Amino acid sequence: MDTKVDMQSHIESCTACAAECRQCANECRTKGGMEECASICESCAAICESTVNAMKVGLNTESAACAQACRECAAECEKHSEAFAQTCATVCRACASECEKMA
Repeated sequence: MDTKVDMQSHIESCTACAAECRQCANECRTKGGMEECASICESCAAICESTVNAMKVGLNTESAACAQACRECAAECEKHSEAFAQTCATVCRACASECEKMA
């Protein structure tokens, strides 16, 4: 296992997830009844960003928490039929999988 390659893949996955979660949260705020989804997406994005920051300095201390946040975010987003929420769920599931490999 090439840890440097794995870390880079993990960083890329978490970065993409954070961006997608922020986008989903912004879209949720334009819709009625999606406040909980917006809140969970913002929290997930923050945890993904924290994970990236830790990984950039060589620490792998956040992966388990990130995986959990991504799974919870995906579950919430899957409750909604909007394409942006479904896309966010897919990206969150992929990120959770990457995080689980590193945890």
